[in-house]
Amino acid sequence: MMGYGGMMGYGFGGMGYGLGFIWQIVWLVIIVAVIYFIVNSLSSNRNTTSAGESRALRILDERFARGEIDAEEYRKMRKELES
Repeated sequence: MMGYGGMMGYGFGGMGYGLGFIWQIVWLVIIVAVIYFIVNSLSSNRNTTSAGESRALRILDERFARGEIDAEEYRKMRKELES
């Protein structure tokens, strides 16, 4: 009859250490993926804001070109949008 002496610390039929290493890699990949998605999400929010600002400036330029607003109002609004 075999005791536990030869198998101690090696769960899963002698594969304990190998699976432990694989789980460390899996957790590392998960952590890196979460960080990537957080950074990507933050950078896309910044791009959306700057795209919205440039769209607002385009609309302002079009309104000025059509004569809907005068030069003084245009400069004031542009300064407000750029700040």
